[in-house]
Order: sequence, then structure tokens, then C-alpha cells
Amino acid sequence: MNRVLKVIGFIVAVAIVGCAAFIGYQMWTLGRGGSAEGVNFNGKTVVLASMAPMVIDFKNQPVAQLSAGTKPDEKTKRAAYEERLKLVKTWQNATTLISATKSKKAENSKPVISSTDVAAVAQNARLDAWGHKFCLFIDKDSVTALSPGPLGQPFTGNCEQTKLPATTIKPDGRLHFLDAGMVAVITKR
Repeated sequence: MNRVLKVIGFIVAVAIVGCAAFIGYQMWTLGRGGSAEGVNFNGKTVVLASMAPMVIDFKNQPVAQLSAGTKPDEKTKRAAYEERLKLVKTWQNATTLISATKSKKAENSKPVISSTDVAAVAQNARLDAWGHKFCLFIDKDSVTALSPGPLGQPFTGNCEQTKLPATTIKPDGRLHFLDAGMVAVITKR
């Protein structure tokens, strides 16, 4: 019995090492791709963009359609990967702001605050990947970081004038696509 467990442990260890080597090779292969048209396609880009399926709910994502019979070229693939990177970066910044709000590092006596007012978070982490501020909505059950997203219009004025779109999204901490191109991260308070 003890010998069987050792053999199973060895097989599992070899499988883990093999998977890690394969993933590492794939990231290295993608990471050495250089840059094209200002798109920085390095190892960091690959790692962050590969996180996208874990931290982003792609169900309601607006999708650009290719013409019938057209295959995406290398430039199109890189642009899509760069867009994923921006979505992950937006998720990272949103979760940083939410954490600061939850830990009382942010002034959160109001139900709606602007990310630019959260002094406890570095200035570059107070904006989404497109340079827009977030609006943070705080209630007794959840904290929501709302971004205009890649297609949305930047919020004007203070966030108290911004309306949180009605949604049935559960507070799961993932980035979700909302109406009008907006994206949001919702967590339990």
C-alpha cells in the first residue's frame, strides 16, 4: 500500500512538472514575440492576459465581428490579447480600490465615492486601463467599482451623479460587462 502511494505521488509530481514546463514554454514562446504597432507583447503581458478567463466574465462582452471567411491575422490576435491585458489591469485596480474601501483606508461614509478620492491607493491604480476614473458604490452588502470600460464614455462630474446600472450579477469579485460598454467588479462587503 505504501509503495502504491509513492508511485502515485511520483506520477502526480511528474505530471505537475510537465504541465508547468509546457505552460512556461508557451509563455516564453508568446513573450518573445516583440512588439507590433506599439503593442508591447512581453512576458508580463502574456502572464496578465492569460489571467483573463479567471478574473473576467466574458458572457456579455461586446464582440467585434470579422468579415465572413476572414481569419484573424497576427496583428488582430495581438490587439485582442492587449485588450485582455487592459481588462485584467482594470480588474486589478478595481480590486485594489475595493480592498482599500473595505479596510477603511478610503473615506467611505458616503454611499458613492470617486476613485480619485481614495488617497490610500497609488494614483495610477485609481484609474482603469483606459485612463477613466472608477465610481465606487458602497452599500450594506457589497462594494462595486464601476468603470466606463473600453467602449464607455468617461464619467463626468462627481460620482454621486452617476447611476449604477441595474444588474443581477452576484458579488463574485470578477470583472463583468454591463450596458453601454461599462465594466464592474462587485464584491461582498
